[in-house]
Amino acid sequence: MRIRLIVVLCAALLAGSSLSATAAAPVTNGQTSKEDQAGNQVIPLLLNNFFVLFPGEKAPFVKNSKLMVPLQTTATIMGWIVDERGAGSSRRYQVFPTADPFHSVANLKEGADSAIYEGDLGFGIVAAPEYRANELYVPLTPILDGMPSYSYELQTYGQNKVLAVKEFELHRLLAQVQESDVQHPTYPYILEKPAYPLIPTFLDQHEITVNGKSKYRLKMNMQQHDNWNGGTVESIELKVMAVNHNGEVTTRIKSLPYLGDVEREILFDVPTKVDYVLTQSRYIYKAEDQPVFEMGYPLQAAMASAMAKGWANVKIFDILGMEPVGFRIESTETVIVVRKSAGHQQEITEQEKEQLIQYIYELASRTFPLRIEVEH
Repeated sequence: MRIRLIVVLCAALLAGSSLSATAAAPVTNGQTSKEDQAGNQVIPLLLNNFFVLFPGEKAPFVKNSKLMVPLQTTATIMGWIVDERGAGSSRRYQVFPTADPFHSVANLKEGADSAIYEGDLGFGIVAAPEYRANELYVPLTPILDGMPSYSYELQTYGQNKVLAVKEFELHRLLAQVQESDVQHPTYPYILEKPAYPLIPTFLDQHEITVNGKSKYRLKMNMQQHDNWNGGTVESIELKVMAVNHNGEVTTRIKSLPYLGDVEREILFDVPTKVDYVLTQSRYIYKAEDQPVFEMGYPLQAAMASAMAKGWANVKIFDILGMEPVGFRIESTETVIVVRKSAGHQQEITEQEKEQLIQYIYELASRTFPLRIEVEH
């Protein structure tokens, strides 16, 4: 298959400064007491444009440069199927992604730094699983490496590291945030700086009594970054979705004053103890002073960098019955040229074009002007 890559030089140069989707993230050694503190979100997860936080002693930690996450809770969030076998010291787990059950990761067990991919021989996973808070903690990125439907990227926002996990075979919203009139995640515009006004750094919970009723108070620390988008920020809207052990969701939305580059503490009360929390924030600008983003080279350079992340992933085209022909970066938009693959009998539909656009947004973690052309 011949692929014409337009603006290869620009894309390649910009891609060189970005982290690979299959980088060996995270790199922090996680051995200090500060990083291992209960509730410390050492490297928060980012899924479908929501940060995923684990409270208190359930918080992830870093071991041998790998982010360790609670297996069962993470599987619930991701929609994975977990098969548990054996008991005691011989207990082991196998994980199947919902979208791709033929690519499992098996033989995950306490103290073993290897796992079985696709029923093959064992492969090293660098950090051996261990039990904490009554749950097996496993290294997330080695497991994702065994699931081709996933990719990931370690992103940096100021001093904060974020692990963005991306799934392009089952392109769906997290079940907890699904709304009947919203089919796809929405990502920040490609020139927004920062993309996320608030980066979570800490989450804990404790039981309180209010008017004779038991509740749980969530304490969150968040790093707020300066707004570089222009316009006048009126406030920051923070959405919090707290999910308990039964999958019940409590949603809270709070309007916060814009304070610049500071770390702030935020409190929420919820009716029950939570297993994990999803957060999302955005700037609210004054109606008469909205940000105006540059066109021309700044937009073109950002789009080229975004395409460098997604273009090499030919599998996303295969899923839709397409073959990539090329792409071009224009002054106000990116155009992807495709043709139907030999095994795809029907013409490429508008729905398939829209799905491809969403896949690219998912891989780039940004939205930008994007159009699909079909070569006949």
